Amino acid sequence: MSDDLSIHSSSDISVKPVCLLGGSPRDLDDDSRMLTAESSAFVTARSAVDLSVASNDPFGPQEEHQDTSRNAQESDAQQTRLWGTIQNKAVKALLNAAVSAGHLLERMLEPPVGNGNPSQDASLLQVVHTNGLTEPFDAPNHITHLTLDDLPDEEEEEEEEELETPRIEIDLVSTLQAYCKNPSDCFGHLVAAALSSRSKENPVTGDELKEARLNPYLVRMIIDSRCLDLEDKTVHAEIQRCVDTVISSESGRVSLSFYEYLPSLLKLNFVRLSPERYAVMKDSGFEFLKLLCEYPHVLPPGRLNSIRLNYVHSTCYFDFFTMILSTVLEIFCITGIILALIEWVTLNDERFEGVFGYYTALVYGIGYAAHLIGMIFLMRGKARNAVYGKMICAFPSPHLLVVPVVPLYNLVSIFTYVRYRKANRCGKYVVILHDIVAAQVLSSLCFALCVAMPQFIYQSIVVVDNKKLLPTPKQHFFKLLTASAILTFLVSILRMLRALAMYDSINCFGFACFGYQRERIIEKYSAIVRMIHVLCLFLFELNVSFLVLGAISVADCKTTSITTMAMAGASIVILLVLFFLLLLSRESVFRLMWALLPLTPLQISLFIYQYYTFDGGCRFLIVRNGNVALFCFVMWILFLFLVLWAMQLVVVFLSGKLRSLSR
Repeated sequence: MSDDLSIHSSSDISVKPVCLLGGSPRDLDDDSRMLTAESSAFVTARSAVDLSVASNDPFGPQEEHQDTSRNAQESDAQQTRLWGTIQNKAVKALLNAAVSAGHLLERMLEPPVGNGNPSQDASLLQVVHTNGLTEPFDAPNHITHLTLDDLPDEEEEEEEEELETPRIEIDLVSTLQAYCKNPSDCFGHLVAAALSSRSKENPVTGDELKEARLNPYLVRMIIDSRCLDLEDKTVHAEIQRCVDTVISSESGRVSLSFYEYLPSLLKLNFVRLSPERYAVMKDSGFEFLKLLCEYPHVLPPGRLNSIRLNYVHSTCYFDFFTMILSTVLEIFCITGIILALIEWVTLNDERFEGVFGYYTALVYGIGYAAHLIGMIFLMRGKARNAVYGKMICAFPSPHLLVVPVVPLYNLVSIFTYVRYRKANRCGKYVVILHDIVAAQVLSSLCFALCVAMPQFIYQSIVVVDNKKLLPTPKQHFFKLLTASAILTFLVSILRMLRALAMYDSINCFGFACFGYQRERIIEKYSAIVRMIHVLCLFLFELNVSFLVLGAISVADCKTTSITTMAMAGASIVILLVLFFLLLLSRESVFRLMWALLPLTPLQISLFIYQYYTFDGGCRFLIVRNGNVALFCFVMWILFLFLVLWAMQLVVVFLSGKLRSLSR
């Protein structure tokens, strides 16, 4: 018996794991994850010897069952105690983590020791206890430094929550100093938290604003909080200093990284820009120019500056008038072409059988196609519609020029311009208004170059060469075409000259150019040279006509025709080289002015030679002395005037450089 009991006592001892939270028992084969017998998660069952009774006791099995139930109850009680222990450990771990975080924040905000400034030795994070009857910072007794000893226990915290809710506020000066030392989002949020406790009754003063140290990010945050004391003269001076720092007169252009801060700075009524900073800002991109239109009070004194002349004052009436004038002149040109076509088609002459009418329609068709293609190409210089923001209606498309005869594009442009002008408040749509006008100027210029001038030159040759077929009383269409074509040319050239010479932050096509494309922004002093290049397009047409007239007049006047053809041909070659370099080269327009050196003497020689050559039987001179003479005279005078102006600008520019070098 005793041997059997000893065997049971040594072999029937079982160790069973208690599964927490209703989980399944873990795999006992995993030695690395198996709990030991000393773990509280295990319950050691009694051996079979302890649980058994004498062999002669008939109730032995029943008592063993009762002991097993009692052990299960003890196991449940032990599991409950174990779960409570785990919860207590977790709470202590969370408290330790909170204390560690508090120490870390205190070390981050702790100012340098031994700086001799007792005001900076104070804790940056301050707690203000308010009971609803006092305002923040109304008494020094309400401000206490947040330390580890001030962290309440669980029981004290529950009692305080029943009484009142503590309120935490951060000192603004210390957070501004911390951000200046370590600029990051963390300290930026602390500054925002400090500003949230301020109000108009407790505003930010000029002395506190000085702690921002002219940082545009901090100054903008303080202004946008609407808690700044705008009556304080120190505030005025500090914000003006910040604006002068952001817009430096020494730099060529304002950095794009400062753009987001400028609206908050410029909206204040006491901010002003000096003439130097105004010049820098308006040439930094059209988004900066738009800010000047939205806040015109920052402009320097004086009414004669480009922003006031072009956008602030009522110059919209001038733009509207010139748009209507260009449209009316184009309608007159098209009317003259239609009348010429009707006159040549209905001409009763068996020798020609309407051939002049056919060529009139052909010249118009080629010019119409060139106008459409040219506008599609030029509109690529315009920025995407995304820069305009929310649009009332779509930007006029150049594909409207597909409709022949009717100037539909100009009409839609005028209608769109009027709609945006009525809705323009505080410069909201100044960008799209500028681009609508610029696109209409380019359309008028392309029409004069591709449609009006070729048709005028062709009709001049045909009418003068067939005076017998078409007597003077029947030339009313030609007079209308001559007047409208020359006026269209003059108006388009003058409008383009005004756009290049008076508008700021534009590209070579006259469209608005933004800061991310600032390498394409042209300088105003290059406007004259660029207009000379535009006039070279008309000079090219004129010299081509001289070349054709000289070729068909060789039989009548050989010497005059050959001389004219030689000078016109040389001019055409120079112009083609110039156009090729302008399209493919990235050189400055001033570096391409060398092309004007041979071109200008050639045109002057051609002008003098034609006016002082007399040969009554020369067909070329007969056509040349007709209405074409007026167009040639206007063209050459305008060209030579711009050339002289450009030479003067070059001389002034070089003399200024020499003076600066001599100093």
